Parts: sequence; C-alpha cells; structure tokens
Amino acid sequence: MVLLQKGQESEFLNQKYYVIDSINRQNPKQKQYITPRYSDIVKNSSELGKSLFYKHLDGFIYEYPKFVQLKWNIRKEKKDILGYHCQRATVDYGGRHWEAWFSNEIPIQSGPYVFRGLPGLILEIKDTEEYFKYQMISIEKQHEIKWVEPSAVMDGKLERLKEDRWLAIVQSYYNNPIANYKLHNWKMYKQDGSEFTEQDYKEMGRQIQNELKRKNNPIEKEYQLIVE
Repeated sequence: MVLLQKGQESEFLNQKYYVIDSINRQNPKQKQYITPRYSDIVKNSSELGKSLFYKHLDGFIYEYPKFVQLKWNIRKEKKDILGYHCQRATVDYGGRHWEAWFSNEIPIQSGPYVFRGLPGLILEIKDTEEYFKYQMISIEKQHEIKWVEPSAVMDGKLERLKEDRWLAIVQSYYNNPIANYKLHNWKMYKQDGSEFTEQDYKEMGRQIQNELKRKNNPIEKEYQLIVE
C-alpha cells in the first residue's frame, strides 16, 4: 500500500496502482489496467473532513463520498517505529475498535485509509480483532506529488453515488453476478474460442458468489453482505 500526502489532502492505494500509473504516464497510448487483490482507492481531504472512495466492480468504477469524524483518545503508552518516537491512540470506526501509533516528530495529520486527525503521522494502526493492520515500512519525501486518477488504472465507466447506494449495488451484484452480462449483451469466450453456454455463465456466477463470501469482511462492518 502507498500513502501519498500533500497539504491537507492524501491518497491511499495499492502500490501496484502507483507503479502502473507511472508506466501509463510514460506510455499513454498503451495504457494498462489491473485489478489487484486490494483494489480500492481512497482520497481524503482533512480540510473538508471528507473521503472519496473508488471501488472497481463488474466493469464500473464507483465513486462515493463519506464524511468521516474520528474521536481519538490519546493514551500514555509510547514506543519507537522506524526510529520515530510514537504515542498510542484509540478510536472507534466502522464498527471496530482501532489502536494507532502516531509520531508528532512528523507533524502531518494523516495516516492509512481514512485515519487522520492526530497531531502527527500515523505509522501503525490495527483493529483490536487483528483483521486489519497497516504499518509504515518507509517514508520518502518527493519534490512533486502526482495523484493517481482511478480512471487511469481501473478499467470501467465512472459512476458517482451517494454512500448509502454502495451496499445495495454490491448486494445486487452478489445476488445476480451475471446480470450485467445479460443486460449489456456482454459475451464471454473459452480458451478454444467457443462462446460461453448458459451453464458456463451459471458456473461463473457461483464462483463470483463464493469469492464474495470469502471476502465478506469489509473494514466498515455496515457494508457486510447478506449471504446464504
């Protein structure tokens, strides 16, 4: 993962997106698109208290805003990370309790994902159930920050939503993963060049549902799917 920071704005994304964006800038006529295991992009504005989420699903790039207010509790415990003196802080977010370590030696009120607002950069944060953990492994100062535009690394049409629509879209996709193939008359082909049969599409739908079940543990618990 990569955290880009400039002023009161930040961007959190998979490092593979960052790499492919650099390649695409050098070869704009031969763009490459990827879908890494963690495919979300999050853009944060501390000034506005708003985060923009970009999620790639079923041929679309979905964008929705979320106003995030974090009520931090700064604790007394301290430890060193990457040679920086850090202090512990806790917060509740997304139905989970989080423990963070920040350093006021780096006076940047930012951190991974949507986590920000402490009097120093967050170098480590995890939920107490230890499903999620982010830890800085290096910090680099760059002369110029180039934001990664989701449409430059994700292949799909951009759709802007209100936050409360996102769960309904994912749930609908889980309930019928091949709906868009029929709606838009998308075609799939096998390695031998033959077109998918109805049974092939059903099997693909089952595989997609199984994968969504396996990954049904989002950071925000309110986004969990209802699965069979």
